[in-house]
Amino acid sequence: MLADTPGIPRYVGRSDVNLRSRLRQHAAAEEYRYFYVEHHRSADDAFHRESGLYHHYIHQLDNLVHPGVPRGCRGGCPRCSYGH
Repeated sequence: MLADTPGIPRYVGRSDVNLRSRLRQHAAAEEYRYFYVEHHRSADDAFHRESGLYHHYIHQLDNLVHPGVPRGCRGGCPRCSYGH
């Protein structure tokens, strides 16, 4: 999660390949001052967590689209029909 104010998420995302590179992209844009990272055992687990955060904070996020389903994911979003 990325935030411009501590404790108030403005963007949720994940990287299935290179988190460091993804965070550097966001840092270069200078939109957000804070980030929070979680480690998950699989891309499926990370997608399900990201989707849950997306739905929970949807009214305050800068995200314009639902998180993408990772390749080979077992099922889609647990909160809506996206990716099923």
